[in-house]
Amino acid sequence: MEKNVEDLKILAEQWFHQGVEFAQHIPKNQLYAAVGALLLTTIFLFSRRLFRRTKSNTVLLSRLSGSGKTVLFYQRFRQPWQMGRLRRLLRMISTLRP
Repeated sequence: MEKNVEDLKILAEQWFHQGVEFAQHIPKNQLYAAVGALLLTTIFLFSRRLFRRTKSNTVLLSRLSGSGKTVLFYQRFRQPWQMGRLRRLLRMISTLRP
């Protein structure tokens, strides 16, 4: 086990040195532009996630047939105030089927 860890350490160090060598051959302006684009994209995605007003509440039920997916679905919409949502959803699903 310790031999595997040592081998992984050596391999990681080799990859690190190869990456540093590769980065040294890239022009600095190109490297700065790539890092800037990466940071800008990361900031944009995090800010979009933070300031999103509504959070999606979609659940995908995927299991073998006969495993109770439909039972779970109907139990979720059993409350009287949600029956309208259930009817609309079932109507929408029935229009999608060929």
